[in-house]
This record gives sequence, structure tokens and C-alpha cells, in this order.
Amino acid sequence: MQLRIPNVQRYVYENCDSHLEIISFRPASAPPFNEFKIMDKRQMVSPQIIVMIDQNADGILDEVLKGAVTPAEVQSQYTEVIEAGLQKGELIKVNSTILVKEK
Repeated sequence: MQLRIPNVQRYVYENCDSHLEIISFRPASAPPFNEFKIMDKRQMVSPQIIVMIDQNADGILDEVLKGAVTPAEVQSQYTEVIEAGLQKGELIKVNSTILVKEK
């Protein structure tokens, strides 16, 4: 039996009030997907954390894992982080799939 350690890449983006991350997952038996996390830096004690999933890693948020917001409410932040990551060469876009670049 061979244990497969999932290949996970992370891109971190900071702005004044938030710590944002895109984490790309490349499962062996399924299409890749991204997790988008937003952590509020203004609240030191129990900061608000929002976690979303981009099912097809296509730049469009599909579902909420944690937080009381809709994907539409944080889509603009996700787009901003993707744009910054692509400009810095930290994210790659192949066809319509956007993933954190493997290091």
C-alpha cells in the first residue's frame, strides 16, 4: 500500500484588513479545485474566517464552507487575489483553470 500525500500549494495575499489565501488541491482522481480563505486581521481575538470553494478552479466561487456570506459577496476579493497572483507569477492559468504554481 502506498500512501499518497496530497500536493497542496498556497498563495497568500495581504491587504489592510485581511489575510487572504488561495490553496490549490490537485486530487489524483478528481479535477483540481481551489479553497479561498479570508481572515479578518482587525479582530485579534477570534477573527472572522470565511472559507469558500472554487470547484473547477475556474475563478468562480461555488460554495461556502465557513462564514455567513454568499460566494457573490466575496467574488470580487477572490478575483483581486487571482489577478495579483497571476501578475506575480504565483498563480498559473492553463485553459480556464487557475491554480497556485507548483514550487
